Amino acid sequence: MGCKNGDRLLNDLRSRFSRVLARPETYLANHSLGRPLDQMSHDVQEGLDAWVRGMDSAWQLWMAEFERFERNILALTGMSGAVVHKNSVGQGLRAVLNALPTPVRVVTSSSEFDSVDFILREYERRSLVAVDWVEPSGAESGIPKFVAEDFLDRIVPGVGLVIISLVIFTTGQVVPGVKEIIKKAHEVGAKVFLDSYHAAGVFTWGYPDADFVAGGSYKYLRGGPGACWLVVHPRNLNMQTLDTGWFAKARTFDFLKEDQRAEGGKGWWESTPSPLPLFQARSGLEFTLEVGVAEIRRLTLERLRALREGLAPLGGFDPQNEAEWGGFCLLPSAESVDIVAALKEQGINVDARQGIVRFGPDLLTTPEEIEKAVAACQSLSLART
Repeated sequence: MGCKNGDRLLNDLRSRFSRVLARPETYLANHSLGRPLDQMSHDVQEGLDAWVRGMDSAWQLWMAEFERFERNILALTGMSGAVVHKNSVGQGLRAVLNALPTPVRVVTSSSEFDSVDFILREYERRSLVAVDWVEPSGAESGIPKFVAEDFLDRIVPGVGLVIISLVIFTTGQVVPGVKEIIKKAHEVGAKVFLDSYHAAGVFTWGYPDADFVAGGSYKYLRGGPGACWLVVHPRNLNMQTLDTGWFAKARTFDFLKEDQRAEGGKGWWESTPSPLPLFQARSGLEFTLEVGVAEIRRLTLERLRALREGLAPLGGFDPQNEAEWGGFCLLPSAESVDIVAALKEQGINVDARQGIVRFGPDLLTTPEEIEKAVAACQSLSLART
């Protein structure tokens, strides 16, 4: 269900975050580590209590939590198929790469997050993949910018996998033309792997025809590390990856040495899974579904507009078209690391990537906090002139 209005979010829902809001800082790094609900601690305690009180019978509750996680992720993404819990997007990527015949030709951007980028480069060094690294052909205010044709022109017969981040982690750009990219990939027989880490929970998107969608709860979903997923489209459920383990067996607890792999999503599981990260992620996921991603998007854009307007005189940048905004706005600077340090000294928590200071408000961010951050940036600018 959607919330009535922004006032309700600030007045009624802030009480659910009393512990983290008691921190004496202006937190504008929600694009990095999202702020948890108070309920998160109780949910994790529930998972721990099942262990202490029931020992091995805790697996009944733990396995039910995997099913709950799957339902929530399918509701969030609008996908069908199976959700496989992963500890990271990189783990999900490896599972996909290790299900394809090698060497596989991969098309991806030169701006993928380091986990995806580093894994691909290691596979490339071992001649397991041949990567076509796509560079952005456009620019806005001096910041590199991708257009759909950057990818479409590189997707040709022989390509086996296309990897796309829905939002570029350095610039916050929403990658355009993803539906067309998926269609073109399928026309040439390629699979499509979408990295939704900077998209899930912060704006509405839907690509139900994607082969694989990976993401995590660390950022906008307020679930911390370890609660990641790989959504496998129904047509790919019976692919077999080398990333496997005894929980992928058809008869897991019969302990047969020669057993078949389970059919469907369970065949994508590995060895003994970690249930506690799912308890950790539960409150943030359900909060997002309750408020509604569309409402979160609306409130995010309100805050990004205010930040963008305040930072514009300092050279702040975002695409002019709001549809191309992710969940944070930018202040490019050769002194980005120093700016981050100076702002943190004033109790303003932001971060920087590749010469760009990133400001990530969330629906809890108040107008006063935005004014404080803008004033601090203006003061730093004046001090440097």
